[in-house]
Amino acid sequence: MKARAEFYTKQLQNGALSPNEIRALEDMNPRDEGDVYLRPMNMLHNGREVSS
Repeated sequence: MKARAEFYTKQLQNGALSPNEIRALEDMNPRDEGDVYLRPMNMLHNGREVSS
């Protein structure tokens, strides 16, 4: 349980999984606005997302 929670935390913080994807893996219902992917601040350019 601890290892699974740590895995989900890392995936969420690195933007690899959304909260709703994690909830689906745990057979939980999605939550409103749970399809957001986090962006680590050190991956932004001057605090902003870089558009391609």
